[in-house]
Amino acid sequence: MHVAIVTPIYMPVGGGAATYYSLLSEQLIRGSIVQKITIVTEKYPGEPGEKFDMHGARRIVRLFPFRAGGDVGKLKKYFLYFLQNILYRNLPEFFKSNKIDIAIIHSSFHNQWNMLSPSIREIKKYSVLISDVRDCQLPERKLSDLEIYDKIIACSENVKKHLEKINNLMQKTIQIPIPQEDLKNLEIHKTETILESLGLDMSEYLLFAGLIKADKGVDLLLNSYEIYRNKVDKPHKLVLVGTTRDHALANKAARMKGVVLAGALPRQNLLTLIQNAAINVNVSFSEGMPRFCLESLAFNTRVILPQGIPEFEIYLHDWVAKSQDNPEVIADQIVLALENDPPAGYPIEEHYIDNIVHKYERLFQKLL
Repeated sequence: MHVAIVTPIYMPVGGGAATYYSLLSEQLIRGSIVQKITIVTEKYPGEPGEKFDMHGARRIVRLFPFRAGGDVGKLKKYFLYFLQNILYRNLPEFFKSNKIDIAIIHSSFHNQWNMLSPSIREIKKYSVLISDVRDCQLPERKLSDLEIYDKIIACSENVKKHLEKINNLMQKTIQIPIPQEDLKNLEIHKTETILESLGLDMSEYLLFAGLIKADKGVDLLLNSYEIYRNKVDKPHKLVLVGTTRDHALANKAARMKGVVLAGALPRQNLLTLIQNAAINVNVSFSEGMPRFCLESLAFNTRVILPQGIPEFEIYLHDWVAKSQDNPEVIADQIVLALENDPPAGYPIEEHYIDNIVHKYERLFQKLL
């Protein structure tokens, strides 16, 4: 079986989708029914347009323009997006000539105005198509774009509920959790090099990882951190890891005492920071199932989790952020979290990659 994955980002770019598709493709190839996987994604500086790994079984084709590099200016941003839409026209012939049996396509390609749907209709002549919905960012008015797909994967309860706003999508939707590595015994992530380079001591900092922008709760976190510093004698530092999307917010963080702007980091370095943080904090306003939180739970660290995620509300209610607009409340929660042992009870095993791959394999067999 030849499977294609069409994703806006892929390694070495950081981010949930890049990590997720790297894990998934690697384990699918090691399984029993997938012989080849082709990743179709954007270009990346220093990476070739085409590359094979895993003894030739996985092929990475960088077809789309590089757009994950932060703020490039509106004019260039629109030009690159227009160019990407033009390149969608090449997909049907690519799928036909490569004899792709099943394609997984990230739903974010439909988030904005696009010319993808005509190409999707043409691709359906050659391949079974799955829309992979990783978040709730697709506007309700655009959900009908997904009706053309043979199957739709929802990565969480929130995403599933979002899709159910369109009746025609309900019968096509299957929920498969975001895959996560078992990180408990990975000694490789105990290196202190990244901690030293950022001037950090083990278990003496708070950590947020994600895009640096307001709807990820970064402004609320910064305001909460400032209040927290005034509540304790020896405050921890606050480390922000990720690509800046809001430069005014990043400038505010850079001016604040105790805040470390680490920028985007390689995954191994990020995992080291997550593992050794005093608390991993995410008070984002828009999440389906954040990988940063899953990785924190996989390491069994203290956490403050975003509101509105049913899985967290059920198993880890006391560790969910107590407010989305009151920094005083979040500051008190940080102090309280530091006084308690890490949370227990979340069924992280349901996310382990071996379990997830079996679900994908069963889905592939059913569709073919």
